[in-house]
Amino acid sequence: MTRIFIPVFVFLTDCFNLVHAQNVGIGVTNPQQKLHVGGSIRADGLASAGTAMITTNTNGDLLRTNFSGNVNDVLRGNGTFGAVPTLPAGAIIASTLSNDQNLLTADYSFFGELSTPAITYFPVEAGLSQPFTQAPVYETGDVLKTPAPVARAGHAAVWTGTEMIIWGGQTVNNNLQYFFYNNGSRYNPLTDSWTNMSSVNAPVKSAFHSSVWTGTELLVWGGQDSLSNNFFGNQSFFFHSTGKRYNPTTNAWTNMNTTGAPSARYKAPSVWTGTTMVVWGGSDGINAISDGARYNAAANTWSAISTANAPVADANNTKMFWTGTYAIVLGYRDTVTRYNPATNTWLISPKCPAGISYNKDAAIWTGTELWVYQASSKILYKYNPATNIWTNITVVGSQFPSATSFQCTASLWTDTQVLLFGNVLDNNSVFSHNLYFVFDPGTNTFNNNAIIQYNEGVSSGASLIKAGSILIKWGGYLFAQDFEKPNIRFTRQGTRIYLSSGIFIPPVYIWSIFDNRLYLYKKN
Repeated sequence: MTRIFIPVFVFLTDCFNLVHAQNVGIGVTNPQQKLHVGGSIRADGLASAGTAMITTNTNGDLLRTNFSGNVNDVLRGNGTFGAVPTLPAGAIIASTLSNDQNLLTADYSFFGELSTPAITYFPVEAGLSQPFTQAPVYETGDVLKTPAPVARAGHAAVWTGTEMIIWGGQTVNNNLQYFFYNNGSRYNPLTDSWTNMSSVNAPVKSAFHSSVWTGTELLVWGGQDSLSNNFFGNQSFFFHSTGKRYNPTTNAWTNMNTTGAPSARYKAPSVWTGTTMVVWGGSDGINAISDGARYNAAANTWSAISTANAPVADANNTKMFWTGTYAIVLGYRDTVTRYNPATNTWLISPKCPAGISYNKDAAIWTGTELWVYQASSKILYKYNPATNIWTNITVVGSQFPSATSFQCTASLWTDTQVLLFGNVLDNNSVFSHNLYFVFDPGTNTFNNNAIIQYNEGVSSGASLIKAGSILIKWGGYLFAQDFEKPNIRFTRQGTRIYLSSGIFIPPVYIWSIFDNRLYLYKKN
């Protein structure tokens, strides 16, 4: 019998070579992986009822993980299925509200904001600024990134000694719909940061209210509001006769007594005497009002102001300054009247020599005198309430504010100089840019180079606040020749200027095209 061994040897050699090939293919001629199967795979050892997913352990073994069967369950990090877990600390979610109480009470804190596109303006030496569109910017949870209040005018603005408080105000869109606010923020110019004010027990929505800083509290009284926002301005306006007190230390509002308070009104000037808030004049929307009242903050009581020898009512142009003894009222046309709250009496003063042509927005109190500038004659008139006498000086030089090319919309006493802020017009009386003029009493000259040109385009309504060595300008109406562009007629932006050097911080200004933002909150 003959034995043949060669075929067996060849078969074993082929199997050895097949097993040790680099890639093994089943059902494919050119395997691309260590095991490449050209069809379905079945493993009887993993079979069981229901559907599942395949996982591996640390040894690389294939394991079966059954689905829970609940369509709302998710795969957890431990490889099991179950309900969506509570968001962990550090999770960030978004809201359309800048003060979302539901999230704040659910142990979230404000983290930042995601803004809409913005127009950014770089200031140039002359003419209008050059704009470009800036994409939405994600702002991290730095406390410095708390957003400024919504763009507005007609708001209260006071300096506490460390912060500027902005509260209330209004905006209006291209359809002449007015929107009023009952919110605000506190701004720290040294850290360039905003802190939201509490809305608990806050005053009602209003603009052009009476407001003063007492040294510890912001007092807000009266103001204008509306009942509806109908198309093309078909709104019903009404006015308030109530007020509130805000304490920034406790971030809390308390009520002002309404007994004996003045009648409902807006645009009524007010001053703080050290113990009393004096409110005078204003308008009820139809007629000018020529009465007022005094509010004693310590006693939380109102008392009427005498009307004997009181100023003639003026609905829009009344201003009031506190001298330490008198409340000086710049009233109707060129009248000037002094009110003594200690005796509840009015004293007639000589009329302003500037006549009816002077701009009350350019009037300032220096601490000892009332100064009024008449641009047409280049004369600065000074009134001393102690002597009840007006004097005047002629402004020298060529850089004075012209009545035909400069419209002052706000003014300030820097402790040593008069500062006027307003609009510069071109030869066609069209807005060109904003400018600050500074008057130096030592030389009787104006200098518009002392503070660099400012090109944001604020036509009126901006607040000027002296914050130590820094000047703060914030908010107001924007100048806009194209009224087909909505929501850009007010600004929520501001600038800081070192008064000693005239340097802006920073020299870039940004407007949101639309004030639609997502506010981010972080799980604590």
